[in-house]
Amino acid sequence: MTHENTRQVKVGNVLIGGGAPVAIQSMSTFNPVNTEYAAAQINALHEAGADIVRVAVPDKKAAEALKALREKVSVPLVADIHFDYRLAITAMESGIDALLHVSQISREHVEKPSDALKIGQEITAKVVDFNEEDKKISLSMKALENEEPVEE
Repeated sequence: MTHENTRQVKVGNVLIGGGAPVAIQSMSTFNPVNTEYAAAQINALHEAGADIVRVAVPDKKAAEALKALREKVSVPLVADIHFDYRLAITAMESGIDALLHVSQISREHVEKPSDALKIGQEITAKVVDFNEEDKKISLSMKALENEEPVEE
C-alpha cells in the first residue's frame, strides 16, 4: 500500500485523512422512516465502535425522517443517496453530516453500489467540495480517473 498526502476533512466530529486515525464506518439496515428502530441500531453500532454510520435514503419519506433520526443519535450520519438530487437537498436540510451519491462511484451506469464495489474493498476518493459552515463534504471516485498520484 502506498501513502498519499491527503487533505483532512471532518464528517460531523470525526476527522478523516491528513494523518487522522482510521475511522470505522458501518451502515444501518433500517429505513430512517422507522426512526426508533434505526436510532436504536445506529446507537448500538456506535457503542460497538462505529465512528460514522451510513443510512440509505431511498425516497422522500426517508429523507424527511433524517431530521428526527439526527436528533436521536450522536454519531455522524452519512446519507447514501440514489438517483435523485432532491433527496440530497432534503438530507442536507435535515442536518445530515455527509452525503454519498451512487453517481460518483463510476462513469458507467451503476444500478446499486454493490454492482461496482464489494464489502471490505479499499477505495480512494477525491474531495470535490466541502462546506465548512455546514460541515459537509462531497467525495468522488470517478474524479480521480485521470489524475496522477501524489508523491511524497
